[in-house]
Amino acid sequence: MPPPRETLVQRIERFLEALFSQGFFRSIDVQNRITAGGDAGPAAPPGESAGTAEPEDDEPERPRSELLPAERPVARRPAPPAHDAAPRLLLTIDDAGQFLVAGSADLVIGHLRSGEADLPFLADVGKRHARVVRRESLHGGSEWRIEPQGSESVLRNGSPVATSDRLRDGDEIKLGGNVSFRFRTPDPASASAVLDLLHGAECLGAAHVILFADGPGGRVRIGAAGQRHVRVPGLIHGVSMVLDGERLVVECEAGVRSGEGPSRGTFALPFPPPQRVDLAIGKAADGRPPFGLALAPVEAPPRGPGKGL
Repeated sequence: MPPPRETLVQRIERFLEALFSQGFFRSIDVQNRITAGGDAGPAAPPGESAGTAEPEDDEPERPRSELLPAERPVARRPAPPAHDAAPRLLLTIDDAGQFLVAGSADLVIGHLRSGEADLPFLADVGKRHARVVRRESLHGGSEWRIEPQGSESVLRNGSPVATSDRLRDGDEIKLGGNVSFRFRTPDPASASAVLDLLHGAECLGAAHVILFADGPGGRVRIGAAGQRHVRVPGLIHGVSMVLDGERLVVECEAGVRSGEGPSRGTFALPFPPPQRVDLAIGKAADGRPPFGLALAPVEAPPRGPGKGL
């Protein structure tokens, strides 16, 4: 006698039983949990509680951050570019002290920690307080001017400077509350000038600033006579310096020598020098060492908050 045929309901029940035994619905349940952002743990087999099921393998649970889309990176504002300072060096002269030598026709005076000043001061001044600018005049030749920046206070011989004033030999300039200097042009044949800082002020450790004009027309003289940018009493042989583009040429008829090298009438070095250079001028006399100069690069001052920052 042939076996009875399965009814349609019996065939459906057998098909569903086969699907459960192969884990089909369990995989669907896991995918549904992942899509919902839940913790997709191992599904419990039929007839068992999900809380008592044991994991099928030793694979560690994936952290939720691996299942979610990656976060978009946060955009950051670029850092402001560093100020491209004018070429400068520190000049130390026997019996005369230290000078900051700046080789530019446009110099910013401001706060030391702003990082935006060519002539920086640790004092009550703005980050960009004023500019000292050299211009060529059709009638008066080369001239230096002082220009306030923004609303900063600049006084020339006690009177406020509104936009721009021509500087003359002997002018006294006051910036803010406590920075003052005297402007000097001792040599009429030279376009270079000197700022003598007053009341103990210093600029990068120097009490004097030489505004060095390029070319033979900006020759800076060091000597005992009058009309010298740097006066050294008792100096027998005068010294001159000429800024020739990116070179500094030191001249003396008595000879210039560096270290154990030969003595010659002129000595050229980069402006500014990459490292300190010591120069001996002339020869020893009366048992004393020869007159000396030292030229050194300027270290960048630390940046930080200053007035008006």
